[in-house]
Amino acid sequence: MILGGIRHSVNSIASPVVNVIRIFSNQKRNGQRATASCLQERVCLWAMVLTFILAVLWKSYSQLDRFSLQVYDLAIFDQATWEISRGHEAFVTVRGMHLLGDHFSLVIYLIAPLYWIWDSPKVLLTVQTVALAVGAFPVYSLAQRKIAFSHVSLLFVAGYLLFPALQWTALDEFHPEALGTPLLLGAFFYLDLKSWRAFFICLTIAALTKETAGLLIVGIGFYACKLNRKVGFATIVYGLAWLVASMLTIQHFNHGRPSAYLSFYERYGSDLGSIFAGIVGDLPRTCSDLNTTTNGRYIFQLLQPLSCLSLFAPEVLLITFPVIMANVLSSRPEMHTTYIHYTAFLVPCVVVAAIHGLARVNTFAGRIGVIVALPFLATCTFLGIVDGPFVIKGWHAPPRLTIEQARETRQILDSVPNNASITAQVALLPSVTHRISAYLLPNPFYPVVVGPGVKALHQQYGRDMPKISRGALRHIVNAAALPQFVAVAPSTDIFPLAYGQYRDLVATLNESDRYGIVAVGKSVVLFERDADRFRGWQLLERKSGQPIRNLSDVHKAFLNWSLQYDSGV
Repeated sequence: MILGGIRHSVNSIASPVVNVIRIFSNQKRNGQRATASCLQERVCLWAMVLTFILAVLWKSYSQLDRFSLQVYDLAIFDQATWEISRGHEAFVTVRGMHLLGDHFSLVIYLIAPLYWIWDSPKVLLTVQTVALAVGAFPVYSLAQRKIAFSHVSLLFVAGYLLFPALQWTALDEFHPEALGTPLLLGAFFYLDLKSWRAFFICLTIAALTKETAGLLIVGIGFYACKLNRKVGFATIVYGLAWLVASMLTIQHFNHGRPSAYLSFYERYGSDLGSIFAGIVGDLPRTCSDLNTTTNGRYIFQLLQPLSCLSLFAPEVLLITFPVIMANVLSSRPEMHTTYIHYTAFLVPCVVVAAIHGLARVNTFAGRIGVIVALPFLATCTFLGIVDGPFVIKGWHAPPRLTIEQARETRQILDSVPNNASITAQVALLPSVTHRISAYLLPNPFYPVVVGPGVKALHQQYGRDMPKISRGALRHIVNAAALPQFVAVAPSTDIFPLAYGQYRDLVATLNESDRYGIVAVGKSVVLFERDADRFRGWQLLERKSGQPIRNLSDVHKAFLNWSLQYDSGV
């Protein structure tokens, strides 16, 4: 499938170069041949789009099914979408807060009805993949309008679909802002058409994906002023209004406190106003923070895949300035790379700028300039693949579980009643989040990475973690009003716990009077509150081959079981 996708992409890029050279040679075609060429373009366009969809979904589905996909954010949005589809409040117990107190992700309410048809987290992965692929169509149409050479638009479609940042976004779990990528591309296309109603519809839906969309809409407004001052001014006001409304919404659902994500800029200030004042007021420090090797590599990785043609349309690139500044000045390391979803709002502007850039090259350098630029664009497009997820980074990463282990794990998790509360390791969460009370282990035994505060964000990186003794942990596990089920799978990710914390919690569960083992698979152990602990020991004894006569034998049996399946506990 992947090789077929590469062949389609090679053909799509080789063909336009040949055809452009023919045009430059003044070989005019009759109407019938032009129609045939147009049909070939459409077939090639659909082939590239479908190849992208199939390749990304194949990888996403297989990783999810075999519990090797990082799914913390996916579990959050999956539980929220399920709750909305069932008429419940979107309070996400996985995150410990209301969905809109975390991010302005109103677009989830538009996706939720799909769960009436297919009740699965794969709905979110599918919607995201298809949406990103659909962005190829406004890229194709805009390139056709701006560059009057046959098939050149297909080269930009290939560059868009093969853009490493786009592919990393497609495979980075699920994030609503990824849905903004095709909508922003559509907005640029309708802006060029001067179709104002469609333009504002695209901007409005894009603004429902994340609060930072307002920043980009303001930038688009300044750009739109050169086409229509009234529309440009209205767009600026519209973007500012959405930005303020989204921040106030987050504050409302965050118990009156501003977004905890502002803490990424705490060295500049504590709120939006003071942060802006801190950035502008101390320019030497700001410039020092900007001038880093990491930031330089980040900008290069955004521009290089389309051969830096975007630099020939700086007015389009300037639209991204607020979002790029938000990324490169952040204290979160992932925001300085293209290997995560934070580039979702940037890719459309870079692609559109590249299209305008090549059109400008044609205007000033003529056909010779385009002849030189196109092969260089094609070469950079394919060189960019090397930095994507399908070639080097992560493609050969082994799955966490075998197909048999994954199937058995899902069967055990499916045995948990839908109305029961459960806490589970992060990789298991999407299999159990279609319920009101689903938690990320060690929650709700003791809180980690939950709630609206800054501390929860720090704990995602292992900072400010609670220190709990074994005695205190034993008391907590034996307390009342705790989850009915606990699912542990040592061979999968133990985020957010360190090894010692995870080991202590599992050991406490094994020796607890309150919890007993009700299922033991090759990769997962399921505990239930008030279950027969002796029957559970028998299950563990059979699976591990370790006789159990006392509590110390339980620990040995669990260790033997985990080692048999290469769990590493």
